[in-house]
Amino acid sequence: MWGLDHRGAPLRWDACEPIRLVLSEQGAPDHAVRDLTAALMVLRDATGLDLQLLGTTDERPRVDRPLVEDDGTGWQWRPVLVAWAQPGEGGIALTTLDRGVALPVSVRDGEQEAYVTGQVVLNAARTDLIDGFADRRDAIGATLLHELGHLLGLAHVEDVSQLMSTDPGSGPVVLGAGDLAGLRAIGAQSGCNPAPPAEAGRGLSPGRHPRPTDHHRQGG
Repeated sequence: MWGLDHRGAPLRWDACEPIRLVLSEQGAPDHAVRDLTAALMVLRDATGLDLQLLGTTDERPRVDRPLVEDDGTGWQWRPVLVAWAQPGEGGIALTTLDRGVALPVSVRDGEQEAYVTGQVVLNAARTDLIDGFADRRDAIGATLLHELGHLLGLAHVEDVSQLMSTDPGSGPVVLGAGDLAGLRAIGAQSGCNPAPPAEAGRGLSPGRHPRPTDHHRQGG
């Protein structure tokens, strides 16, 4: 697991609430919605979590992205932003070699601690990557599954047969036994993990309350 909460348990999302995502259209390839939707379906099956792609947005990634928004009915944690961006855009620590980077954000308020939002940023400059899920070597689908795995709470592993390996190499884009075990552990089978109320996120930003950033240079 990527992190532990204040109780020493794996840091995770609230399995009893949907995890909402939006896709930034700017710079995204034509196949972005298709590949993202397919990756979310794989992870829904593996975790039992309700991963919801709400639609598209013109929002762009930024390192100091606010954590909450007022939707007219009250304060809400912002949806996870998935975007394709150029290295360095918005202050995100994405280099020219990286395929992508994941920035999950957790918040603690008293005894409540959970992931509440985040960003997954794919490298728009990596024109060597192709759509679909054919081969780990160059498939966008493999990168999406890897970065979304980090978003959900998984860390890198040394086993090259797993998609969460630092360098998955080549081969089928299939979650390995270790990937699946980790996803189950942070998924629905672990039950609810109520997040702090969104009001607790007013005035906070990832820059002030950081979590680890992933750099995935697969095929770099």
